[in-house]
Amino acid sequence: VFLAAGISAAVWNILLVYGGYLLGQHWQNIGEFVVTYSIPVTVLFFLIIMFAVIKYRKERKGVEQVHH
Repeated sequence: VFLAAGISAAVWNILLVYGGYLLGQHWQNIGEFVVTYSIPVTVLFFLIIMFAVIKYRKERKGVEQVHH
């Protein structure tokens, strides 16, 4: 969880800094960009986490069946 939070924070900071660089004096408009893309990025993040958890549980279930 700590690693995922760190990666997420790093990605957002990179996007914000790069967006500010591209916008130059119009940096206030970056808020619109963040609002527009925050929901799709959040959904994608949770889908990746769910996929990883499901994969882990399936692998773990397979290992438990072998040991019984």
